[in-house]
Amino acid sequence: MGPVIFFQAYIGSFVGLGENYYSNMATVLAFASGLYKNNSYSDVLEINDTEIFGVRVRIYKPVNKTKGSPESKSNEETLLPGVIYFHGGGWAIGSLEGYDDFCRRLAVSAQVIVVSSEQAPKYTYPIQFNDCYNVAVGLLNTGKDHGVDVTRVMLVGDSSGGNLAAAVSHYLAEVSEMHCRQNYLKAQILIYPALQFLDFNLPSYTTNAVNDILSQEEHVKFVSLYLNGSTDLMEILLSGNHSQHLLGTKYMGLLKKSTPGISWLPQQKTTLPPVVLEALTQSKASPLIAEDLRGVPPTFVITANFDVLRDEGILYVERLQDANIEVQHKNYQSFHGFVTLAAEGGPARTDEGDEAFADIVQYVKDMVSS
Repeated sequence: MGPVIFFQAYIGSFVGLGENYYSNMATVLAFASGLYKNNSYSDVLEINDTEIFGVRVRIYKPVNKTKGSPESKSNEETLLPGVIYFHGGGWAIGSLEGYDDFCRRLAVSAQVIVVSSEQAPKYTYPIQFNDCYNVAVGLLNTGKDHGVDVTRVMLVGDSSGGNLAAAVSHYLAEVSEMHCRQNYLKAQILIYPALQFLDFNLPSYTTNAVNDILSQEEHVKFVSLYLNGSTDLMEILLSGNHSQHLLGTKYMGLLKKSTPGISWLPQQKTTLPPVVLEALTQSKASPLIAEDLRGVPPTFVITANFDVLRDEGILYVERLQDANIEVQHKNYQSFHGFVTLAAEGGPARTDEGDEAFADIVQYVKDMVSS
């Protein structure tokens, strides 16, 4: 989402387009995205809006790769790899339209299904997780109906979408363990993902606290919206009072492993809604805190050096390495959102953005061909 659209959303939030700042922003972003209709790659893509298990999705299908070759005796459709994309936007303001250009470009190398997960504050945890899980299960069961080879399905997500992708991957890994079968997923790509809700004062949060793209305060507001449907928890989350009952436990220990010198001092006892307490230590919300990493598919984690979410991405990579999960990690000298904002075609193109997008495309190709 570019600066112009953010500006429109910001102005719209003050002119009475709804009662809530973030619902206003979501409304204006959706409206603004509709003004910028994208026709790129239209000659080589078949794009359809539909539903999978009741969840709205948009399917981008490379038409030049889906039909049998002229030499083929059969003109049956060739099944393609499937990439389910969970978009970012703080669980609150992202949309299919806002990620349309990115997914068009990604679909050049693989079929991409973008999941429009339910948006906070109207829909809070765990509804968005459930929707994303249902889409993944739905595609794995009915992929052929959409032209997808179900043996070559990947999850990809950025920011809050990275959180949902990792959470769904963990849950699918648990299900596969119960059914004594191999991975359901071929791989996952997590692009500067949000992975934990225990501590919002890791070094990357404090050193990048003031950031025009995603500040420490803004991220915590989004988390509060996701967990509680309002920003009421913001002060509690920032102070660390929400997780003081976990001080000294294995959960907090996971966050301290590679981040010495973190100061975490609880101030007062706080009563939290049960759903919030659950989210702190459940992999459905906080994948970094998952007790068992068995079955997690091969993973590519992208972090940005000037991003509040950098450290939890790094900690997650270390946990996967310790669990002998195949993992690749690359930390780019860039900012949160650079993959979608700063890649070719984005409003703030940079070399790092182009490089990251190329790395993503190559990883997809490598994994679905193996």
